[in-house]
Amino acid sequence: MKKIFALLLAASMTYVAGAQNLPTTPVKDLKGASVPFNQTVEKGKVTIISFWATWCIPCKKEIKTIREKLPQWKEEAD
Repeated sequence: MKKIFALLLAASMTYVAGAQNLPTTPVKDLKGASVPFNQTVEKGKVTIISFWATWCIPCKKEIKTIREKLPQWKEEAD
């Protein structure tokens, strides 16, 4: 069975409305620590949440694009 990973990236931008209604399902952050999903979104910040699989070619391309764009997005947001 192939594993599906959740990549949680945060960029300082604007508040995502409705974050209080997110599920509390435990997920791992980039450091491998288990955190409730609804605590991954912080007030006053944009959180990019991308669910992907290691075998999914379009998913891998999405992650590559996010990594390339993130510095620009941070600069624009700050």
